[in-house]
Amino acid sequence: MKKLGILVVDDSSLARGLISDIVSNEDDMYIAGEAVNGKEACGFAKKVKPNLITMDITMPVMNGLEAIEEIMATNPVPILVLTSVHDAEIAYQAIGKGALEVFCKPQLHDEDKSAFAKKIRFLAKAKVIRHIRTNKKNVLKSLSDTASTHKEDSSPIVIGIASSIGGPKALVEILSNLPGDLPASIIIAQHIGKGFSSGLVHWLSELSPMQIKTAAHHEHIIQGTVYIAPDNYHISIDKQHCINLKKTQSNDLYTPSANTLLTSIAQQCKDQIIGIILSGMGNDGVEGMGLIKKSRGITIAQDQQTCVVYGMPKEAIETDCIDHVLPITHIAKKIISIINSQAKGTV
Repeated sequence: MKKLGILVVDDSSLARGLISDIVSNEDDMYIAGEAVNGKEACGFAKKVKPNLITMDITMPVMNGLEAIEEIMATNPVPILVLTSVHDAEIAYQAIGKGALEVFCKPQLHDEDKSAFAKKIRFLAKAKVIRHIRTNKKNVLKSLSDTASTHKEDSSPIVIGIASSIGGPKALVEILSNLPGDLPASIIIAQHIGKGFSSGLVHWLSELSPMQIKTAAHHEHIIQGTVYIAPDNYHISIDKQHCINLKKTQSNDLYTPSANTLLTSIAQQCKDQIIGIILSGMGNDGVEGMGLIKKSRGITIAQDQQTCVVYGMPKEAIETDCIDHVLPITHIAKKIISIINSQAKGTV
């Protein structure tokens, strides 16, 4: 069995030592190199060609964001950003530059070490693509000129989104291309590490014309707003179209549960619904997508070519509950098309 080579990038010798110890104690991985700043990381990435890089954000000479942009433009490799929750918003900017996921720096606890090793093992096998450097002055374009003429007195449209690894960047692609006055509510179950949901909300808010917020228990959902589950809570909707939050348990396989969200939407909103399943590992959301399909809602899955991890969409497609399989760049347009069709009574 070929071992996974891991490049550790952090200006803290203590952090590098802890990460290296965890990696070295796993039979299927080894330390391919250590770098103390982003400039060194770029050189190592080209020279040793690691299977994965663990990347700190705040470093001298060249910071993590600059290093990620350079590496993903020249020598693409899976990158796991390791930081504290205080840098969560900056960490999500790293995902925008091509990193796969953000994760709290591991502690000395055995449970933390095990979760960290498992995360590395999985992400190291994910596909990555070359990222073209973007102009920092570029503003993501909204499709507000195609906003729906949905009738104000009709039942509100609810869109449920299941998302995991590779999901945050997919969410940006969708939400940045929907109009701020979209006549629908969007509720998202994004698998996320503890402490990072608020950073995700702030990051998405800067890139989307829609209102994006952390969901609150019992609040009534409104059109043009995106609701994201807070840390340590499953999210669902009741028959009054109010948010329900339920505390997660330590043995929950997925946090938050996409099946919990999508099932509630299927049961409470009937046919005025759209279910979307994006990049991610496992099968969370598949059951809920099936129920949305049975409720005569419309279901969309991200296609294999644009997924970082083609697990959740693949499982859903194989159960024959998906109406449309689309590249991520086409999903926002499809949402607007569906809403316009429903407003005209053609769906």
